[in-house]
Amino acid sequence: MTDSVRKRIVDAAVALINASPPYVTPLADDTRMQSYTPAELPSIAVFEIREDGQSEKEGRWGYLLKRAFTLRVEIRVAADHPRPIVDPMYVWVGQQLGQQQFGGLAEDCYETLLEWQYADTDQPYTLLQTDFRVEYSTLKNDPSKTQ
Repeated sequence: MTDSVRKRIVDAAVALINASPPYVTPLADDTRMQSYTPAELPSIAVFEIREDGQSEKEGRWGYLLKRAFTLRVEIRVAADHPRPIVDPMYVWVGQQLGQQQFGGLAEDCYETLLEWQYADTDQPYTLLQTDFRVEYSTLKNDPSKTQ
């Protein structure tokens, strides 16, 4: 079975983040469901959270579905002063994914939302969620094909 274009884009995003990251940047996980332990931090997780689509006629017979999904990148850090750790990771992710076309699978990718969360229960903890909007098209009747 062929993977959807969306899955191939997410796989490409993880690969780009993991391609020669700076020394402070951990390798990204794809859609991790388990909680991270303190020993596993800092961490990066990449996953999709929502998608919308709109039908468009392309040419005389071909119908495309113009799609856009939110790709979320979560950076987690356990540190009293998280900014010096979080910010270089955030910059790296933005450099790797911003304006990316993922080998022709997407038309555009751009940052749309950043949200920080802080906690200090058993240890200082910071979460930065960065959302990217990824625009792409598939055949209306086959989400695995772009044309």
